[in-house]
Amino acid sequence: MATPPTKVRKDLQPNGPFPVNVSPESHRRGAHHVLHVRHLMLWVGVLVLSFACLFRYEFAGAAPADVPTQLPTAFSEYHVSERPTLLFFLHPRCPCTAAGIAELNRVLSDYPETFHTTILFPRPPGAPDDWVAGANYEAAVRLPGVRLDTDDDALLSELLQITTSGTALVYDRHGALQFHGGLTASRGHEGANYGAQAIREIAQEKRPTQSVTPVFGCRLYQSTSTEI
Repeated sequence: MATPPTKVRKDLQPNGPFPVNVSPESHRRGAHHVLHVRHLMLWVGVLVLSFACLFRYEFAGAAPADVPTQLPTAFSEYHVSERPTLLFFLHPRCPCTAAGIAELNRVLSDYPETFHTTILFPRPPGAPDDWVAGANYEAAVRLPGVRLDTDDDALLSELLQITTSGTALVYDRHGALQFHGGLTASRGHEGANYGAQAIREIAQEKRPTQSVTPVFGCRLYQSTSTEI
C-alpha cells in the first residue's frame, strides 16, 4: 500500500530571510547573542594582549653594558685601595630605580664600610642645575656611607658605556671588574635577586655566582634632550 504524500503546512514555509518556523523576534535575539559573544571574545583578547605586553615590559631588562674590565683612571677619586669600589648610576626621575635603591640600602646596611660607594647622577648637556632633585636623590642621600655626585655632561657614564638607570658596578681593590648589572629581579620590584646577591658575595670575599645581571630602569639620558 503506497504511503500518502506528507502535507506541508503553510505556516512552516520559509518566510523571507528567516528559517522555517523561526519568528523574526527569535532571529533577532539569536543575532544579538552572537554579537555579544563576539564582543566578549574581542575584549578577552585585548585583556590577554595587554597583560602580555605588561609582563614583557616588567621582565625585559636592558642588556648589560660592555663595561671596561679595569676601572678607568678618570674614576681615581672614587677608588681607594683598601676597599672594593661600588658605583651606582641613577636617573633622578626614574620610578623603576626606587626598588634598586632600596636593595642597595639593605646590602650596605648589612655590610657597612665594606665598599667605597659612590652614586652618580648623569646630567646631560643643557640640563638645569636642579636636575638631580627628586625622590631618587632624597632616597640616595639616606643610604649609609655613600658619596653622591653629579656626572656633568654624562662623561663618566659614557666612559663606562652605562645607559640605564639602576646600573651598579663593583671593582676590586686593584680596580678589576667583579660585577655589573641591576639590583632587582624585575622592573620596580624589590626582593631577592642575583645582583644584590652578587654584591653580598663580594662583601664576603667570595666570587659572585652571577657577575652580570640585566638592568630594569629608564634610559639615563638622551644626547639631545634632558627628558627620560
